[in-house]
Amino acid sequence: MELEEAVPTMSAENHSQSASEPASSGAARAAPELAGNRLLAGLPGEETERLRAVATRERWRMRQVLYEQNGAMESVYFPQDGVFSQLVEMADGGIIEVLTIGSEGMIGLPAVMGATRSPIRAMCQIGGWAIRIPTSALIQAASRDGVLFDRLTRYAQAQMTSLTRSVACNRLHSAQQRYARWVLTTQDRVGMDEFPITQDFLSQMLGVTRPTISAVGQELLAAGLIHYAQGRLTVDDRAGLERVACECYAAVRSSFDELLGEPRG
Repeated sequence: MELEEAVPTMSAENHSQSASEPASSGAARAAPELAGNRLLAGLPGEETERLRAVATRERWRMRQVLYEQNGAMESVYFPQDGVFSQLVEMADGGIIEVLTIGSEGMIGLPAVMGATRSPIRAMCQIGGWAIRIPTSALIQAASRDGVLFDRLTRYAQAQMTSLTRSVACNRLHSAQQRYARWVLTTQDRVGMDEFPITQDFLSQMLGVTRPTISAVGQELLAAGLIHYAQGRLTVDDRAGLERVACECYAAVRSSFDELLGEPRG
C-alpha cells in the first residue's frame, strides 16, 4: 500500500489522520521499496529490512510543508523523485532558499545529528514521492558500523559543501549565474528537460525581486538556453546554461559525486 497525495500546504509535524496530510489507500500497509533514493538504495539486506519495517511512502505536491522552521522533526524523508527546498525565514518575513534536495539525499539531517527542532522550513518544490521514516527508528537503524551510517556521514559533508557554496554564491555571483545554476541543479534532480516552476516562486528561492527574475529569464530565452510557458520551464541548451552558471554548480556536483560515489544527473 502506498500513501496518496494530500491537499496542498500540509505540515508533516503531526501525522494523525486529517484532510491535510497523506491518506492511506487501503487498510493494510505493505513495506515500501527503498530504491530510487541514493542513500537507501542497495543497502545490505539486514539494514534494508529494518528500514522497510518502519517506512511509509508518501507523495508530496508543490508548496506542501514537511517541517516548519523551529518545528518538530518527528520523521525524516528520503525523496525518490521530485525536489524539496530548505528555506530560512527572517523576522521581517523575508525568505530565501539555502539548499535543495532530491533523490540524492534526505530531509531532516539535523534530527540525525541530535537536533529536536528544525532550523529551516522544508517544503516541496516539485512534486514527487518520498520515503518517510520516524526519526527515532532511523537513528536506531543506523548503527555506527553500518553502511547507512557511513552514507549519512558522507552526505552530511556533501551537504555542508553545498551550504557553504550557497552562502558564497548568494553574495558574490550575479542573478543570471545563480538562475542558471538553479535550473541545472533542478534538471539533475528531476531527470527531465521540462519541469513546473513559477516566476514568483523562483524569485523567492533565489532571494531576488520578481522583475529581476523576469529580466534574467528573458536574457536566457534570447540566448536560446531556456523557454518558459504556462508555468513550465524547459531547458533548450544545457551546455550553454553550464557556461552561464557560476563555478558553484560544478563544485557542488563534484562533491556529491565524490562522496556518494555516482553521478546525480
